[in-house]
Parts: sequence; structure tokens; C-alpha cells
Amino acid sequence: HFVCGDFNVAPEEADIWAPDRNRRSAGFTDEERLAFRQLCREAGLVDVFRALHPQKRHVYTYWDYRTRARLRNRGWRIDGWLATPQAM
Repeated sequence: HFVCGDFNVAPEEADIWAPDRNRRSAGFTDEERLAFRQLCREAGLVDVFRALHPQKRHVYTYWDYRTRARLRNRGWRIDGWLATPQAM
């Protein structure tokens, strides 16, 4: 099984440009990240990108247009694919 979409959560520190500056930002709070990981675990799903590229950094799916963040690649990876281990 696969699930894809705009999850609006950057699950890991590697999924956001400046994790230290965004700890209290919606989409990167500890509570949201914990809930997302717990939901995935309970549903038996894994983050496909992170499973295939555990060390990859600076790969994002969202950039703030107001700050022209894409020009500097300062983004968030908040969209993705989840899958059951059997589907991987």
C-alpha cells in the first residue's frame, strides 16, 4: 500500500532547512512530529524518501515564496510518499 500527499509535517530535522529556528513553527513542532511518526508506526507505514535516502539533506517540497526561499533552497520536505514495507 502507498499513501502520498501534502502532510504539512517535516518529520525529521533533515527535512527542514533550519530546524533550530523552526522548533515552534507549525509543521515542525515536537508534538506534530511525534504524532506523525506515531501515526505512521501504528499504520505500518514508512517514509519512502527517508528509507531510500537516510542521509540526504537539502531536498525540499515547499519553499516560502514571500522570502524567495527557493532561490536559496531554504525549504521544507512536507509532501511525500508513505508505504508499507512490503511495497518497498
